[in-house]
Amino acid sequence: MKVKLFCEPGFPSCAAAKAICRSVGKFTEYDISTEAGKEEALMHDVDEVPTIVVTDSYDNEIRSWRGVIPVGAEIKSALDIEL
Repeated sequence: MKVKLFCEPGFPSCAAAKAICRSVGKFTEYDISTEAGKEEALMHDVDEVPTIVVTDSYDNEIRSWRGVIPVGAEIKSALDIEL
């Protein structure tokens, strides 16, 4: 399972989303103002920030939070990690 965070510089809520992702462990951050970030965002239908996407090993979306910041327990639950 992977945790992907989609953000854009200058959005205050992105800093909070990044802190939540750090609390659950390893994650990959994508800056949607870059070409690479836009490409990845397009693959997951990201249309607002912050967006957090949990994917399986085949990059299929398992769970996502779009424009909202979940609590760490919600992400951990999606990852099947014991609290």
